[in-house]
Amino acid sequence: RRYRNNLAAKRYRQKKIDRIEELEKEVKDVKEERDDLRIRLARQEAEVAALREMMKMMRNGNGSGSDGGSKD
Repeated sequence: RRYRNNLAAKRYRQKKIDRIEELEKEVKDVKEERDDLRIRLARQEAEVAALREMMKMMRNGNGSGSDGGSKD
């Protein structure tokens, strides 16, 4: 009886260790995904800023170029 109890305790401890390792791997994977998403977000924010700047320059260039040229 004691032998079976020891085996059960050993199996329980091993199962607990396996679960902890599984969770640690999941945490690692989620952190890597988070870091990848942060990089992707930074790139997209930079792209949006560049496109907004291009639109601003086009609006200013088109408006000033046609109106400014005829007035000077």
